[in-house]
Amino acid sequence: VDDQQNLIGHLAVYHRWMNNAGALIKVFGLSDICVSSEYRSQKIASQMIQKIYDLAQNQAIDFLILIAWDPKLYLSMGFQKTDNPCRWLLIQSDQSLGLAQRNIPDGLMIKSVSSKKWNDGLLDFLGPIF
Repeated sequence: VDDQQNLIGHLAVYHRWMNNAGALIKVFGLSDICVSSEYRSQKIASQMIQKIYDLAQNQAIDFLILIAWDPKLYLSMGFQKTDNPCRWLLIQSDQSLGLAQRNIPDGLMIKSVSSKKWNDGLLDFLGPIF
């Protein structure tokens, strides 16, 4: 929000447990990161992500996880690409359709918040994708 009370940026956070190759992990899933066009290039997205990272440290979160179509910003903030096969609940038009299982090539990114180790192997979202 700017001094005129206009919304200038948005970031959705999903707090949940996930199963990382047999190990339960506590995550903040990030999605819908956007900044109004007239406010871009002012590091607003970076500031929002940093605030979530700080909150994650205070809440004993193990990892931040997101799916990126353009990874440049996230790589500059310490996120890493990973290519774990993923499983999630497939929902469309207000109906559960079953489980989807596939890789998310070059899109799945993680940032460690705790000392917990990231495992290769199936990443089960234990619910819908964010």
